[in-house]
Amino acid sequence: IKYSSDEELSILYDKIKEIWELGVKWFAIMLDDIPEKLIHEEDKKMFKSLAEAQAYMLNKLYAKLKELDPEIMLIMCPTKYMGREPNEYLKELGEKLNKEILIGWTGPEVCSYEINAADLKPIYETVGRKLWIWDNYPVNDYCRDWLNLGPIRGRGKGLEEYIYGLFSNPMNEAMLSKIALATIADYTWNPEGYNPDESWDKAVEIAIGLEYKDYIKLIAELQGYSTIWPEESGVLKLFDDFLNNPEQYTEEIIEKLDKFTRLRSIFAKHPERKVYEELLPYLIKLEYYGVAGLNILKAVNTESEYLAWLYRRIAYDYFLAAEKLSKNIGSQPFFDQKIWRMQVKRPVLTEFFIHCFKKVSEKWGWPRLKPIAYTNIRRFLNGHTVINILDSLDETYLETFYRIRKSDKITVELGEEIPIDRIILIQGSTGSSKNYFRQYRLLIEGSNGARDLGVFNSRFLDLFLRNTTAKSITIISEVSQDSRGIIRVFKVLSMPDVNVYTNMKISRGFIENLIDGDLDTFAEFMNIRENDYIHLELNEKKHVKEVVIFQHPTYYIISGVLEYKDRNGKWVEAGYIDGALRKIPVNEKVREVRIRSKSAQNKVIVYEVQIV
Repeated sequence: IKYSSDEELSILYDKIKEIWELGVKWFAIMLDDIPEKLIHEEDKKMFKSLAEAQAYMLNKLYAKLKELDPEIMLIMCPTKYMGREPNEYLKELGEKLNKEILIGWTGPEVCSYEINAADLKPIYETVGRKLWIWDNYPVNDYCRDWLNLGPIRGRGKGLEEYIYGLFSNPMNEAMLSKIALATIADYTWNPEGYNPDESWDKAVEIAIGLEYKDYIKLIAELQGYSTIWPEESGVLKLFDDFLNNPEQYTEEIIEKLDKFTRLRSIFAKHPERKVYEELLPYLIKLEYYGVAGLNILKAVNTESEYLAWLYRRIAYDYFLAAEKLSKNIGSQPFFDQKIWRMQVKRPVLTEFFIHCFKKVSEKWGWPRLKPIAYTNIRRFLNGHTVINILDSLDETYLETFYRIRKSDKITVELGEEIPIDRIILIQGSTGSSKNYFRQYRLLIEGSNGARDLGVFNSRFLDLFLRNTTAKSITIISEVSQDSRGIIRVFKVLSMPDVNVYTNMKISRGFIENLIDGDLDTFAEFMNIRENDYIHLELNEKKHVKEVVIFQHPTYYIISGVLEYKDRNGKWVEAGYIDGALRKIPVNEKVREVRIRSKSAQNKVIVYEVQIV
């Protein structure tokens, strides 16, 4: 706004008058998050400071509004609206602004962990009037993939000496905001006697209903209750305890996972439809986690290797569906206001699944590489989360919701230190070359510490390494940029002493996925002909005990054979392939083996070929 302009003042007045005609008498002029200096030449000529300009404009507006209606109240949010220390801007604003105009303040921080009388007193004395607290809780515009369901905390006693009142900034989820709002009302009614936990217990019952009380508490707990005051979750601790003592906690874990699968249908019956709609993205994710969890525990406990593979595949498909959803649940939040980043402190449920996937592999001697990706990027487009970079598929991808900032990073944890021979990075969309990390650094970390591989600016990176081991690989943006980031593939290859090639048509994935040690990357083959093959060649002749072939439960080779080349160069049949999992004995010293189809098929998906 041009503070010196009578024309712009009239526009503002007319806008307020329209709302006043509907019966509203309280108005707020929000001058936050705007330039902290005068930007118009007319204002620079007329005023010596921003505070003087704002006081001039607001005083004129207030006088006109009082002529319209003596009962009108005006509140303003100053441009410098937070902090513990007084400043010249607030001092001048307090001196020149009409004393009847109320001034807002968010506390020591934008989203204040604590607000107490000692913080308020110097600001109160500086502006020369009681303040309005603009309390940024339970607002979640800085953490749109989280819900702030916990009670208000950290609001001290004796604030009434320095404040006129308190506004709460709610979440976009209006119905769910009522839980925190009820605790705020409880606090303002009786600050001396306020108990957050007791208040929250009553608030949940009032806002959501007695019948749904335990269920909404479970959802709150699975999100750490609040991003401002995160608490350790007893439910998430249970999953941690399971990792250390599965026999003792399996029954409790199954009970919780079963409840995850039922929450969606439970809240679908809630009398207030908006409650269900606001919770729905989180309920869907929990349902997927629940189905995945029940199946991975079956995979862990079954004594049938074939069933273990089928249960594991179901589990991973649902786990992947959950991880693709951008909403956060099942992890501990951490909001770092200094750099304004919303982060996951620990993805507890994700770590539970990774542990169980590895447990199944250990039990049956399967490949056990299971990467997990971490990031400090605060939000993704739904369906395009960080897990998409691990599947080696070009059509799935990570896409950031906001523009890339300097120090945005993604780390791929490998779970254990392994040799690294190759890193493949594919960025950007097919329709645009703009949305990608344009200048990024690659770091690898292992037992010998961190190693800087350098700064790159290519959308497509295929980096070969020698004599390198790592536990993790990190990509870090070196610059802030005016576009979002899209990463399609971030693949780390530990190349075994085997080469693989095929004459089949690959429609999705890479042929290298068959030998990468990860049971969840794959190659999809289309229009398979009779005698089409997948050929694996060792670097030298070795004694091969057996070959294990991992395929899709539905799209597997229905009629095929495993063959090896004998010392005379002839292909010898070792066993028949007709199922999703086949473990075929060889017990020969060989260099070449191949999988050969004996009939035509439309589609086959192969996850891994393990040579033992």
